[in-house]
Parts: sequence; structure tokens; C-alpha cells
Amino acid sequence: QGLSPLEQQCPNVSGWYLGTRVTRDDLRHLLAWSREVRSGDRTFQRPQLADLTEAEGAAAREIDLIGIGRHVIGRSDSFGELRNLLYRRRRAGGQLAFPWTWIQVEPSSAQQAWRSAMQLPQPYVEPEQIQHQVFAALSAGCKGIGFWKTSALQPEDPRDQETAIAIELACMEIELLEP
Repeated sequence: QGLSPLEQQCPNVSGWYLGTRVTRDDLRHLLAWSREVRSGDRTFQRPQLADLTEAEGAAAREIDLIGIGRHVIGRSDSFGELRNLLYRRRRAGGQLAFPWTWIQVEPSSAQQAWRSAMQLPQPYVEPEQIQHQVFAALSAGCKGIGFWKTSALQPEDPRDQETAIAIELACMEIELLEP
């Protein structure tokens, strides 16, 4: 069965996010879901975005905004290697209209679980690490960024205050580059 018209159910939606870290094995399902959403959104034809781990070129034929990133905080990869990876994935994807990436502002769930199991203090993504990820993404040709956080920033937490300031500063620096 098809989706009922989405313009009636979701009139205030700006776009459709179809998945995070979609693999080549899940690509067929992603593209089928994309076609289903397009058929239900005939009036507005809002943009669709998805974050892929590979096969960007195949997905770019149907998905408007392709995410091409990977988390590097807590891994052995440097920010320069992140930049090179983003550049290679953007180039390998062919004519990506709007490549974008996630900026990691919290440790991965695997890191958090490991540290909890060992009863160690939780790691923290430093503001400088956020800034380096933003610069790596922009220098690799990404046209958009999103800040990856699985829970809301807590205004009373000093670490979250510092993260919020780093995000705000990154956005201000991007505004300077827009013209």
C-alpha cells in the first residue's frame, strides 16, 4: 500500500530524513522508501536526505542531500585523514548536488558504553575538536553540516555550555564564509 498524501499529514515539515549510516546492503530499501515518500509528497516535493556509509553515487540519483561523513573522535584517524576521506567520498559519489556531513559533538555510544562498563569517567569532545571537524568538512567541499548529538544540551552543565558555544562559533565562522 502507498502512503497517504503527506502534505495533509505533515504540512510543516521542511524535508525528510531517511536514515543514518545506511550501508550498501540497505540501499535498495532506502531507495524504495525514498520513492514511496516522493509519491506521498507530490504537492510540496520536499528534499530528502540520508547519511550513507558507501554507494553515494547510486543513492544520489534519488536522494537530494547525501551525507558522506564518519565519526573520528576517539579513533586513530586524524582530522587531515577525515578531510581526505570526505574529499574522496565526495569525488567518488559523482555529481553530488549537496554533500553534507555530521560533526561529532559527543563520544560514540560504543565509547560511552565501554567507559561505563569500566567505571571510568565519560570522555568529552573538546571545542577545538568540533572546530577541526568543521574545517575538515568545509575544506573537503561539504555544502552542509549537522551537529551529531543524541541528547539535548543541558544549559546547567559546563561541558554542554562549552559545546554550545563551540557550535555557535562554528556557525558564525560559516556565516563569514557564505559570501
